[in-house]
Amino acid sequence: MKKKIVVFGAGMSGLATGLALAEKGFDVEIFEKSSFVGGMAASFEYAGFVFDYGPHLFHAAKTENNPFVKKVLAMPGLDLVPVASRASIVFKGKIFDYPLQVRNIIRGLSITYSFFCFLDLLKARLAKKLVKGRPKNFEEFIKKEYGTLLYNEYFGPYTKRAWNTDPKNLSVQFAKGRIPPISVSGLVFKAITGKEKSPFEKNHSHSPYKDLHYPKKGYGVIPEKFRSLFEKRGGKLFLETRLKQVFAKNGSIAYTLVEQKGIARKVKADFFVSTIPITGFLEIISPPPGVLGIYGKKQVYSSLVLLYLIVKKPSVMDKVCIYVADPEFEFSRISENKTIGANRQFRKKTGICIEFPCYVGDEMWNASKEKLLKISVQRLEKLGLLKEGEIIDAELKKLPNAYCISTTENEKQIGLSKKFLQSIKNLSTVGRGANFKYVNVDELIKDGFEEAEKISRIV
Repeated sequence: MKKKIVVFGAGMSGLATGLALAEKGFDVEIFEKSSFVGGMAASFEYAGFVFDYGPHLFHAAKTENNPFVKKVLAMPGLDLVPVASRASIVFKGKIFDYPLQVRNIIRGLSITYSFFCFLDLLKARLAKKLVKGRPKNFEEFIKKEYGTLLYNEYFGPYTKRAWNTDPKNLSVQFAKGRIPPISVSGLVFKAITGKEKSPFEKNHSHSPYKDLHYPKKGYGVIPEKFRSLFEKRGGKLFLETRLKQVFAKNGSIAYTLVEQKGIARKVKADFFVSTIPITGFLEIISPPPGVLGIYGKKQVYSSLVLLYLIVKKPSVMDKVCIYVADPEFEFSRISENKTIGANRQFRKKTGICIEFPCYVGDEMWNASKEKLLKISVQRLEKLGLLKEGEIIDAELKKLPNAYCISTTENEKQIGLSKKFLQSIKNLSTVGRGANFKYVNVDELIKDGFEEAEKISRIV
């Protein structure tokens, strides 16, 4: 008789884990609370346009992921196209290539101030080698890596805008995960020669990539393909089904309770996999774990409000997205997937997505579509991207658990929570929310395949 494995969550990590386990011959069921698969990697249609939940590109250049990348690239029907350019950034009221290059910083700042920024960077690197002591938070870490001047001009303001959190409260681990270390030699080489050599160190999840791909019909084609392959392998997928309760006994999960359309039922399995945000999973375990009470009312996941605009012009920009570093802007990123292959059937119209970072229940989260539209028009007109009369329609989407935010306060608490979940004998956690880490989709797929391999050896 086949061993039964239940996966909670049909995001990319859950789909990858489920597919790999089904291919190994297990009886696999995936439960997903939404009406679609893919999580933040999904796409949706509005007014004939295909939109993504923010910009996503498939990274195929990371050598350590090659076996998994090859598996995805070989899947028929994805219709992936290579993407040549990636992003721009609003810095000092102007739009530059992203990541910021030395010449762009000079254009955004004065030559004299840019020179002092470079000297400050060298000073920081020298102090890092000579002065003992570890940084205590995001701000201290970045100042040690880049210097105080660049932190004040760029990293500090952008970080506060993008994650709606004071950098002093963010952890060092958060900084290491989000910002790649800079190579001073690479920076000098590029500045002097003008030749293409990234100043950022390689093999970091946020280092600039060159080998990027995107499906012509929207990023959601990838999770849909995983869903199709999973079901062909005999896997069972239950949408609009929420995990209500997890009943633990003697260090293992005895059974779970799921609810679909108001009807609850008991689900048993030999093994369980959770991709659910770590705090949400802890809240539904019975009996309640002692580690639960440490979170209180503090939110450890930041949220996003996404405003989609249909615009009466062929295109708004020439790259997949524009990051916004200026603190006076309410939004942190603009994206247009038509520039990388989607929605090309519309010759005189395009669609863009504007991201407003926030937390559930705050002013931005509760803002109306009309208010966000007014804010967006004012800012986009100022940047010269569009005019109010060119906007045809607008749609609003909200993501409550968009990014995990590791702070100096919750870092230890998250560690204790992970340790508790690891102690449950027949449970594995995989994915961004469940493992409280920020990774790209290719890494989520890799993690899912690798977790399935581990599970197959112990079940």
